Amino acid sequence: MRNTIKITIGIPAHNEENNICRIVASLLDQYENIFEIEKLIVISDGSTDGTVGLVQRIQDERLEVKINEIRQGKVRIMNELFRSCSSDYLVIIDADTIIKDRKFISTFISSAIDKKNIGLVGARVESLIGTSFFERTIAQSHSFKNNMYEINGNNESLYLCHGRARIFSYDFFHTLDIPTDAPEDSYSFLACVRNGYKFMYAPKAVVYFKSPTTLADHMKQSSRFKHGRTALLKYFSKNTLQKEFRLNKSAVIRAAFNMLISHPLQFIYYIIIYLYTLLFGKESDVSHSTWNIAASSKNIT
Repeated sequence: MRNTIKITIGIPAHNEENNICRIVASLLDQYENIFEIEKLIVISDGSTDGTVGLVQRIQDERLEVKINEIRQGKVRIMNELFRSCSSDYLVIIDADTIIKDRKFISTFISSAIDKKNIGLVGARVESLIGTSFFERTIAQSHSFKNNMYEINGNNESLYLCHGRARIFSYDFFHTLDIPTDAPEDSYSFLACVRNGYKFMYAPKAVVYFKSPTTLADHMKQSSRFKHGRTALLKYFSKNTLQKEFRLNKSAVIRAAFNMLISHPLQFIYYIIIYLYTLLFGKESDVSHSTWNIAASSKNIT
């Protein structure tokens, strides 16, 4: 008989009063059939709103609240979790997300257990539809990208390792230290592969997020991605990055065709947004650990 799997959940949170109670309550209410939640740790990172007070009202012995008076950034929080966690698995999930149901963790972690050498598991990340035409267009572009990445890979693609929700195995995370100037999602995937572990994608473990509602916020998020590719060259070879970031042309064409047929106006509008961002977007010189927040993506309803 298999021993109960112990997990710790870490939630980095910077000014997340709009959603923090919902995500914490949803995770504490998970159906624990194959695992046990040892701790759920909310790390308030320089929050100046009501995040801390709201979490402290929740009564559950598994819940811990840690407070960084000065913002440290997500990467430093993750590295501290790697050092302090002793559970079999560490789940790190963003505060501004919504999980699908009470079986989210069970579905998520089942991709890792009973499989050899799994170091990292990524959830499927979907955008909420939104209200404005701009927001719906950006949300549809995320759907297009999910489609493209799933066609492109065999559930082992770097593009399917999204920072909003991941599971790290103890064997992998206790050796991991992510540099603050690199995109932590891509770095975690590349380090996993380099260290001899496997990445798994869990398409049935779904988390939802809100797309930005303004062009300025969209460009903030896009600039992080552009800067990240350059930063990774300090830690991985050019050949490795070319291999892992390569997209199959047929996957791009098929996904683009699907969006064009199903949402022609949004497809055209997104191409305009993409070209504008490509031409006028600036690479961020802000640390990936403490990037500028896209505020319009925080008001989840």
